[in-house]
Amino acid sequence: MRVISLFSGIGGSSEGYLAAGADVLASVEFLDYQAKVYRDNHPETRLYEEDIRKLDPLEIIKDLGLKVGELDVLDGSPPCSSFSVSGKGSKGWGKAKSYGNKTQVTDDLFFEYIRFVDAIRPKFFVAENVKGLILGNNKAYLSYILKSFPKEYKIRIFLLNSKDFGVPQSRNRVFIIGGRKDIVGDNFDLVLKRRSPITAGRALDGIVATPEELAEADIKKYSIYPKLKDLAMGESAFNLVKANPYRPSPTITATIGGKGSNALHHWDNRRFTVRELKRLQGLRDDFTFESVDSNRAREGIGRAVTPPVTEAIANSIKEILENE
Repeated sequence: MRVISLFSGIGGSSEGYLAAGADVLASVEFLDYQAKVYRDNHPETRLYEEDIRKLDPLEIIKDLGLKVGELDVLDGSPPCSSFSVSGKGSKGWGKAKSYGNKTQVTDDLFFEYIRFVDAIRPKFFVAENVKGLILGNNKAYLSYILKSFPKEYKIRIFLLNSKDFGVPQSRNRVFIIGGRKDIVGDNFDLVLKRRSPITAGRALDGIVATPEELAEADIKKYSIYPKLKDLAMGESAFNLVKANPYRPSPTITATIGGKGSNALHHWDNRRFTVRELKRLQGLRDDFTFESVDSNRAREGIGRAVTPPVTEAIANSIKEILENE
């Protein structure tokens, strides 16, 4: 099963496709430090480190030796910060925002993804986004997005929580999945294999933080420390959250990369280490972040798609292709 991944980040979704036995031929990532992490972990994938607006999808498939209609899956997670449940919603549409170490308007990027679908005509497409896309005023924008896809596709929308796929994290994300009608017919459906939830404490069994990791995770000198210390396990104060080892972790976001920021913290009143966050995100233990600092690693993890969810989607698509 041949895959191209757009807005690939550090490669969370690519990890899922690879676990399902797929071949990720190419990826596109705009942020240089996330591209470094992707290259380190997926040297076999051709990476286009470029603003997607400047790329020609037909040139990419030509580079890969493919013709229009031959690609099995076009994957992508277009950044849409305005749709975040904690964001400004429609008030933030069309405004340039900070994104990693760059500033750009992100709300049109879903249509860049659709431009690739329209040009490449993959057998399937899988677009991941935040839960806020299906809430409030955003629903009208979602309707516009759906109408913009080529008519040759049967489209399904799933709201999936990572904790239902063996990930020790409660993370709701929307997946817009399309199947080309000549492949799926009119009764397109995906049977996704669920797994039992795993608690955060159980997921971190066997990880013993080193003195260096504990020193780097220490936040006692920051103003949020007293507030965090007063929270019970599993409680939150605005965006400041303390995890509970006896439940799946709350959602890991990109803000976890900031020192002292209002974000998810360990039940021991410190930041999670990068090794711990990899477990909570469903990344393999040997996934490397050697080319970036620990804060960029945390940020990348918070932006990533949880691999086991993508793996379940990929396995379902693979079954349809095998039965075609």
